Amino acid sequence: MLLGAALKACSLLVAADMTAVLGEAPVKTRASKPQPSASQCLYSLPKTATSVSIEVTRGVQAQQRLDRLRQAAQVEGEEADENERPAIEPIRGLGEEAFFAIGLGMAGVYVAHGKTLLRVSIESPDPNRSNLNNLRRLARRALSHLPR
Repeated sequence: MLLGAALKACSLLVAADMTAVLGEAPVKTRASKPQPSASQCLYSLPKTATSVSIEVTRGVQAQQRLDRLRQAAQVEGEEADENERPAIEPIRGLGEEAFFAIGLGMAGVYVAHGKTLLRVSIESPDPNRSNLNNLRRLARRALSHLPR
């Protein structure tokens, strides 16, 4: 299934969305070459070494990634002790199913929406859980432009 022009990742968030959520507009937007089932966009922000990335995946590939997210969240939840948060965990109140992930240099949310998986991430030198609220807000704005 092809994404088509209406589902290019860069069309899901505009400068006004970034400004409303993050307080600054991107200085540069770069789209990757769309693949048959995926599209990606990178927004460079004025703050040093900070950017927002959005990826839209559809079809079988989206389902496979969602299955891997579920498995990873389960393993992380079982391995984390009471003093640490899992690196990936389910979150409620966003899309049909959603996960928050944090790793080296990025914090992101993955949101299932019909046969589509949306990933919105903030890349920075020091990603942390405080990014979750902004990620949720950005994901909601992107979801509002995404057809089922």
